[in-house]
Amino acid sequence: MRARLGQVDRGTLVALLSSNPNLSEAQANRIVDQIESARESVIGQAEYVQQETQRWLNQIKEQAQKQAIATQKMAAGAAWWLFGTAFTSLIASAIAGFLAVRVNLF
Repeated sequence: MRARLGQVDRGTLVALLSSNPNLSEAQANRIVDQIESARESVIGQAEYVQQETQRWLNQIKEQAQKQAIATQKMAAGAAWWLFGTAFTSLIASAIAGFLAVRVNLF
């Protein structure tokens, strides 16, 4: 947008407006001043929107990374709990098997 708005040449605008027999060169210059002021305002607003959008995207990216790290930590914790439960079950089964074999021997 900035490039397109920047393509308009002041001299071309003044010449175009001055070609109108009802406008003096001073009037044409005032009109061009107003056009340039409006153009600069639009460019400034567009840049502001672009900066705010980039800031917003960076915040979302950072938040997503934090959530991914938190999810990874929770998954690791759940995996350790699963391992601990399986290991405890293995030990309990081994003890129960040992006791069952020992009871049958007597």
